[in-house]
Amino acid sequence: MGKKQTLIALIAAGLLATPVYFALAESEVSVRPADLKKQSIKELLSKAESTVKGMQRMLKESFSLLEKSIQDKRPEEVTMRREAITAMKGLVRLSEDGLVALQQYAAERDRERVEHEFVKIVIASSKIGELYAQVQSVGGVFDLEVADVDRKMSYVGSLPADPVLPTQFQEPAVMPDPPVSASPYF
Repeated sequence: MGKKQTLIALIAAGLLATPVYFALAESEVSVRPADLKKQSIKELLSKAESTVKGMQRMLKESFSLLEKSIQDKRPEEVTMRREAITAMKGLVRLSEDGLVALQQYAAERDRERVEHEFVKIVIASSKIGELYAQVQSVGGVFDLEVADVDRKMSYVGSLPADPVLPTQFQEPAVMPDPPVSASPYF
């Protein structure tokens, strides 16, 4: 492969991976107790609101990708995207409910509950980021979670015999009666 083809391949890979990178980068929010204590309740509330809006945006984009798969008549993509979107919808609903609860606790100035709801929203956001990456990678362009590679193994010769296993199977001396459920009378 020439230098020009390699350069084009690298540019194309970068362009295809950029949306997933930004989707996953949005979900990177620190939830360490020391970091949460440094932020005010207003800051936590605004970060939670922006996180939920980002999750809603990812869900909306996932629906547009599902519609495209349906129009292109690709049943495998449709099935995989529907499964991921179903999980995403549940997480977005939980996050929206958590945001409402967070707003209520913020109005009550209950810092401990605000932090608890914030952590729940951030956890849901990170999972939605993973599901969004799956939705985008269904077309086979790129997949961030595939670790194994298809391999074909071939042996020349024979495998060693296991001394514990018998080399030939024999019929048992006494055959058990068939189960009642196999009876032709029922």
